[in-house]
Amino acid sequence: MWKALLFLVVICGATLAAGLVQAQGYSCATRYCSSMRDCGEAWYQLTVCGDLERDGDGDGIPCENVCGSTKTIMRQRLQALGINPDSGGGAAQFVSPAPPQPQDFDCSRRKSCKQMTSCEEATYHLTVCGNRKLDGNNDGVACNSLCRNR
Repeated sequence: MWKALLFLVVICGATLAAGLVQAQGYSCATRYCSSMRDCGEAWYQLTVCGDLERDGDGDGIPCENVCGSTKTIMRQRLQALGINPDSGGGAAQFVSPAPPQPQDFDCSRRKSCKQMTSCEEATYHLTVCGNRKLDGNNDGVACNSLCRNR
């Protein structure tokens, strides 16, 4: 009896988490890090879909090309998307972050795409600070790994 109840709790929790995250337009269909549009989708693949291949080195950071190479950067990127990665496993809880304001950005810090927490910040550094290194392919879009599909 208790096993059935535990199973029901796990299924309901995963269903709720999947529904919350699918509100962002994520699904388990995307399979490769190179096709992830943001860190939230990579997190969804790892935690909700159970796609452990998205964390190839086992450090808890999925698709490091999109989520960054440290847990601090990953958390910042997820929180910028309104996802709380510390809410427990696949049940990524959505928060309502205030949209970043230009006055929140500073030209003296963060010089590379790996250090940026959002597309907005990267765009600010490209356009206001003049950091052309953020547009590696000269397409006018800062940090393609963060600003893809925008």
